[in-house]
Amino acid sequence: MDIYVHKPKAANDVNRPALIYFHGGAFVFNNAYHTAPIACNHALNFDCTVFGVDYGVAPEVKAPTGGLNAYAAVKYITENAKAFNIDPDRIAIGGESSGGYITASCCMQLAKTNESNIVKFAWMDIAAVSNHWFERTEKNSSWIEWVTKEGQFGPLQCLAVDLDKQINDPEIFPIWMGDELAKKCPFTIVTGREFDCYKRDCEQYAELMR
Repeated sequence: MDIYVHKPKAANDVNRPALIYFHGGAFVFNNAYHTAPIACNHALNFDCTVFGVDYGVAPEVKAPTGGLNAYAAVKYITENAKAFNIDPDRIAIGGESSGGYITASCCMQLAKTNESNIVKFAWMDIAAVSNHWFERTEKNSSWIEWVTKEGQFGPLQCLAVDLDKQINDPEIFPIWMGDELAKKCPFTIVTGREFDCYKRDCEQYAELMR
């Protein structure tokens, strides 16, 4: 993986807080290079060092490989915190849309290995983490979910090898990880939008993390 490091030029480059950032892009678009402006914006606004991670997108990378790549990146960065001049006690992970999904998948991997303590918290923004899309009807959907139906392929449908067999697999849809594993995940901040088509995903994940 390529990992890009962003920090303000005038920053005192000693024991800085850090954000390990997973870009969005509907699971098939973008990479860490093309989303560098967003990472730089976070570096300036949060006054921290931001790592942009190329975790891989479809069709070359199939789920759950993206989340496993993210976990490997987190391990590499945290284990080399001194070399990057960052404070190992102030490292957060996060991303938006498909990057929010990657964040959830990475959190689950950290929980499975009892390593959630290596990050301070996780931030998921408008993250597609649920499989409710595949049972969507006009009656059980919000207005925004239903009117965007024709333009949605559903979370990870283009990434999974055999979705019919993986529809309830937490490695594909983290919402199914269960309460016991959820308790071991890093503290997570979930953000959404009133009229975003992934609002229900965010609400379901927030309920799981309670």
